[in-house]
Amino acid sequence: MMPLVLVAFWITMFFFVPMVFQFLWNITVPEIFGLRAIRYWQAFRLLLMAGMIFGAGSFVHFNFNR
Repeated sequence: MMPLVLVAFWITMFFFVPMVFQFLWNITVPEIFGLRAIRYWQAFRLLLMAGMIFGAGSFVHFNFNR
């Protein structure tokens, strides 16, 4: 039962986080920088690119305290 709940949670977050990002972008960026509002899939792609660039969700951890 627990793995099913975790899978449901991650699937929900997979679709919910871009909606929050889109909302925050659309209420902030057009007013400050004069850019256009974005759609859901544009927000999704921006988050995907940011994750690739900045390594969000990476399973590789470096320990420099040797």
